[in-house]
Amino acid sequence: MSSTDQVYLKMSPIKKFWNRQITLHRYFRISGGYKFMGKNLLRLLLFLAVFAAAAWLLNKYVFNFSDFSEEITEKYSTWAVISWLFASEVIVGVLPPEAFIVWAKSFPQPYLMVGILATVSYAGGLISFIIGTRLYRLPRIHDWVDQKFSLQIKQIKKYGGLLIAIAALTPLPYPLISMIAGLAGIRMSLFARVALIRYVRFFIWAGVLFGTF
Repeated sequence: MSSTDQVYLKMSPIKKFWNRQITLHRYFRISGGYKFMGKNLLRLLLFLAVFAAAAWLLNKYVFNFSDFSEEITEKYSTWAVISWLFASEVIVGVLPPEAFIVWAKSFPQPYLMVGILATVSYAGGLISFIIGTRLYRLPRIHDWVDQKFSLQIKQIKKYGGLLIAIAALTPLPYPLISMIAGLAGIRMSLFARVALIRYVRFFIWAGVLFGTF
């Protein structure tokens, strides 16, 4: 065993974590990962703008999601609300997690409920990822993705961990990114580890919304 390996083994878990992050940062900087994200972020933002406009029109003229959110949090049981969050995190993320975090404040132990909600959201992302992997096995979808998005798929495979982390921590559509990660063939073990950042988002927002920070 080399002296470098011995030093690494003696590190505390926190130091090991930060050491891995520094290594990843250097890798993305040298290999062009940040450049890739910058180029494709604009495309993603344009897609999100179209999606947001469609959702706004649907909400205004067809179905009012805000009223429905208020109704389910006031009239339905705890498990019904949690089930709605799970469905939302698996499909398209219709309701933002912040709406459920505010609801968690009404409980005697709000941060415990926030932890439950974060776990449900994390599990929803795993299901979306698995759906993506299953869809990619269908011959027609496999051929269509390979023909139309071969370059993007290669880049996502290379820098997918960074994309997953950003989606887990920001308002980007977590279910959609999770499904794309599955379609791109990212390893499930990698997705499962990086997606744990989802917990960070929930507890940061809880601290802000609860007035802790």
